[in-house]
Amino acid sequence: LFHKHKLMSGASSRVEEEKRESKSGASPSPATATYWTCSMCTFVNELQAESCMMCGAGAGSDPEVERKRIRKNLKRQFSDRASNDVKRYREGYPGQKDNKDMNLNLRFYTNQIQSRPKGDYIENILSDWYGDYEKLEQHHGYIQWLFPIREKGMNSKSQPLQRFEARAICRDPLAFQRFKRAYRMMLDFYGMQLIDEATGHIERQNNYMERYVNLAESGHNWLRITRILKSLGEFELEHYKIHLISIIIQEFHSGFLKACGSSIKQYWIPVVKSQYQRLLAYNYLKDGRQI
Repeated sequence: LFHKHKLMSGASSRVEEEKRESKSGASPSPATATYWTCSMCTFVNELQAESCMMCGAGAGSDPEVERKRIRKNLKRQFSDRASNDVKRYREGYPGQKDNKDMNLNLRFYTNQIQSRPKGDYIENILSDWYGDYEKLEQHHGYIQWLFPIREKGMNSKSQPLQRFEARAICRDPLAFQRFKRAYRMMLDFYGMQLIDEATGHIERQNNYMERYVNLAESGHNWLRITRILKSLGEFELEHYKIHLISIIIQEFHSGFLKACGSSIKQYWIPVVKSQYQRLLAYNYLKDGRQI
């Protein structure tokens, strides 16, 4: 680390020398140059550095080649993190223990506290926010409360779900029905409707076309769907997942949700716990064979 810092400090001084030389009209000859300028980020490196100390591009490399390499590396790193995240979810978060002092999700679902920030009691959300597409689109603090999972989310005012909370909500008929109503509300927001509460079967809503346009164009809703799928599994509705994924794949093949292809493959199908159902979903995505 010290060596890298020293090299970068030395390279920075070379930048100042280069500026002074450029102002005076002089330029170092290739034979006497002790540094090279990165073609990717323009950082000035020590001559002996084989790759850029700033961005990692190889000495003398083509900028376009380097851009492709960086994009590929970032994609692989992001994919690896997503794969590890899904693995932990499917395995039930090994080693993660409940914190009995964390009960905000249970208190919210029993209508004792409001969601935060700028939220409301769940009964008010389910009755007043249903069909208010602008509010559901623009408000970013409610989804972590309606669909809690055992991971930290973007909302610092919410808490990760505890297993004892999930069990209590599932055993409370009113609270469990609220969870299903929240699911119906979000399906409606996405242009879908729950036809069979027992099986989880879903079909298009009457206004599906305008809602599909919104879903296809708003990437943050793809993140919401990942959370919803995970939450379904935490609340004993694992069998609901394949129906949501199935209709999304159906609309992928119809052309309405082509933009969701990567999310379907990398995030939504992988959270299904049944290997057999995952295989069916992948085959449906690949060749259109109905699940």
